[in-house]
Amino acid sequence: MKFREIENMTQEEMEQAMTYVRERLPPGGEILFLSLTGSRAFGWGGTLYDRDVRFVFVPVEDEFWDTCHIGIHGYDIHGEEINHLFRRMTERWTAYEDHSKAFWVNPKFDHNKFMSFVGLNNVTGHRHTVKMEVMKLRSAPAVRTALHCYRQHMEPIHFLRTGEIEINVLKINEKLKCECLDSLVEMYMTREWKEIDYDPIFEELDQLAYTLDYEIENSNIPMFDKEAHNIWVEEVLSIFNHTV
Repeated sequence: MKFREIENMTQEEMEQAMTYVRERLPPGGEILFLSLTGSRAFGWGGTLYDRDVRFVFVPVEDEFWDTCHIGIHGYDIHGEEINHLFRRMTERWTAYEDHSKAFWVNPKFDHNKFMSFVGLNNVTGHRHTVKMEVMKLRSAPAVRTALHCYRQHMEPIHFLRTGEIEINVLKINEKLKCECLDSLVEMYMTREWKEIDYDPIFEELDQLAYTLDYEIENSNIPMFDKEAHNIWVEEVLSIFNHTV
């Protein structure tokens, strides 16, 4: 079985994740792909943290089995049935974020085509989630929440500028150069907590919010193409002999 190379996950860990999923998938079900997400994919995970994995599957026709959670031996694995993904794709940024770091893809499934559907409305619809994350940080300051605030801003900014989804904030920060981020990442990875002055963090987040709004306003990224999506959905369902 061929696995893709991605940061912060070994081939052995990929094989183990696939084994856990295959052991629990009903006979006849097909896996479309598995992806690394969570702290390791975001760039601030390490050996002290579990492996967050997402997968999408085509279920057996006569079984109602539309979501799955597997928590076992350092793996936190979430699965969703293919029609859930089809629906989330139309509006949710997270439909693409969750699956951008695919480490195994079914040869019959075009993962690049799937990722190409993300549109400007997926970003604008996510703006409320970004604002809510900052409100959460202001009401209860914490390192993990601060990291997610940075991530929630930085990912869409990077996408709007490049047309590519990257969820490793350390990679994105090579261009954005947020000065407070590295120390937060180090604290979270090592769990060596220190006293934090959140004022500079909020200043950076305010600047990121301004930048995100500017990039949205001036973006050339097209809106989600519903017509093309509908055609693609039919093609995928036909390949996997599945119906909605």
